Amino acid sequence: MICGLTTASVEARLFLQRNNNRRSNAEGNVEMNETRAPISMRFSTPTGGPTHSSTYRLSKSTGDKNRMVKTEPESKPSCKRSLEFNSHETPVDEYLKTEDRIESVQYPFCSIPRDLASPISKRVLMKAYLEVARSHNANESFEGIFSWKNFLVSEQSEILKLVGVRAVPLTPDGRKADGKKFAMLVRGLFDDGLPEDLKGWLKNMEQGWEDALLLNHIYMRDRRSTLGEFLMMYHCLLGLEGYDSTKYEAFVKSLATYNAWHHNGFK
Repeated sequence: MICGLTTASVEARLFLQRNNNRRSNAEGNVEMNETRAPISMRFSTPTGGPTHSSTYRLSKSTGDKNRMVKTEPESKPSCKRSLEFNSHETPVDEYLKTEDRIESVQYPFCSIPRDLASPISKRVLMKAYLEVARSHNANESFEGIFSWKNFLVSEQSEILKLVGVRAVPLTPDGRKADGKKFAMLVRGLFDDGLPEDLKGWLKNMEQGWEDALLLNHIYMRDRRSTLGEFLMMYHCLLGLEGYDSTKYEAFVKSLATYNAWHHNGFK
């Protein structure tokens, strides 16, 4: 009898435990269904047949250590970049090669070609004089104490800079001395004869023309771009003649103050 009761009580406990386990499993499934989202994945068996499996991903927490992906540290590039450039700088008289300073140009209706300063000569000389004009604009001058050794040109970028000169307060005599000395240096570059376009530029420089005019001198402009600019200006001038003849006459007369055009007239 005692053994029977004992057996019955054991079976009753087992029955209650099964019910409790089923209830807890059911509640756990409901909770997991609320916190996990199923992700379907499809694999292939060695025989080629499909095999389906399902895995779950935590949607509320990302701190599961078992699910953390291990990443390797990013490797650093082996090469080092630098913004420093080794640029060789040379004086103007060495940068402008003798054979590159002059070029012959054949003008229309002219049987004899003319020797003019090459584009690179004009470009470098204008950059050099720009440094002198900047000192004048800052109310300083060099009193003509400089040489081509003070004008250094980068062979890679053609950047020009002025070094090793002493600036003093600007005076009229100091400005004239800078112009005459610069003109003398330019003449020394052309032992076989000064090109026609440089003659007019240097003459106006020695006459004491303003730096703004010398830096925008018609003879020192690139002839390829100057032609288009001149034709556009001439077209505007013809339009002004038809629109207002009085203003047209006043403009033509004002041209006499530039480059002595009053001797040759304007046609």
